[in-house]
Formats: sequence, C-alpha cells, structure tokens
Amino acid sequence: DGEYFRRVVPSPPPLEILQIEAIRTLLEHSSSGDGDGDTKRVLPIACGGGGIPVSRIPARPTTLQGVEAVIDKDACGAKLATELG
Repeated sequence: DGEYFRRVVPSPPPLEILQIEAIRTLLEHSSSGDGDGDTKRVLPIACGGGGIPVSRIPARPTTLQGVEAVIDKDACGAKLATELG
C-alpha cells in the first residue's frame, strides 16, 4: 500500500453464529403472513461482512471479548447455511 503499512491478523474459521436463533426466527416467520392475506417477507442480512470476531472468556463463558482477527465472509456464510439446514 505504498507508504502505509497493513497489519496482518489471523483469519480463524467461524465456530459459532451468535444470533442464529434470531435469524432462524425471522426466516420462519417472514413467509407465514398474519392471516389477512398480506404476506410480509423479511430478508435477514447476515454474515455479509464476516461479522465481528469475538471469543468467549473461559472463566465466564457467557462473556464475549473482541479479538484482533478477521472472519472470512464466505466461511461465515457457509457456516450459516450449514446451521440453517
């Protein structure tokens, strides 16, 4: 990049999609409509940018901590597709 430096950070494979249940709920309810003939469609946008890399703190597994990494959007999309079936 000319006179500028770029940092190199790891790109680990995604292990979990944290909001998978919210995505699943949106998809399940987007085509059902509300019974009045007006079908509402929702298109969740997920994993497009690869997400924000976080890790769980071992001593407190419900606590997330940001990590210096990037998540490959293709790998994240494949994980999403696998989890949604």
